[in-house]
Amino acid sequence: MAYIEIDDLYDLISEEDLVQLTDDERVGEVNQLLVSGVIAAAESRIENYAGRHYTLPLTADDDVKRMAVVIAVNMVYQRRRGKVPDHIKEQYDEVMGLLKDISQGKAILPGQAAATTPQDNVSRAEVTKDDRVFTKETLKGFG
Repeated sequence: MAYIEIDDLYDLISEEDLVQLTDDERVGEVNQLLVSGVIAAAESRIENYAGRHYTLPLTADDDVKRMAVVIAVNMVYQRRRGKVPDHIKEQYDEVMGLLKDISQGKAILPGQAAATTPQDNVSRAEVTKDDRVFTKETLKGFG
């Protein structure tokens, strides 16, 4: 689910700056495909932190949108200039600190549906029967 659109980024960055940071082909326009990918990555980052305690997708309220915008704009600056303006870096650090606290259960996202069972974002393998392939018998002659 998309929490933000490209136009939402203009709350934090000018269109002129967004063109400069994304126009790798020098056509004088925002690279829509690139920005869409950055937005998807920002939204994924939010879900990775929040998914342990909240049902995904999250509700696209103002808090979630703001976090997505800040993360996406930070990513756009990092990919081209490497130097992120101080006011964006400060907001990014604040958002990432909040997301870390959310993932650890130290902070909440008001208005979001709690996950029915906490997720730990760790993949697990389930073994339902003895699927042993390598035994002393099958390994005879090796080694």
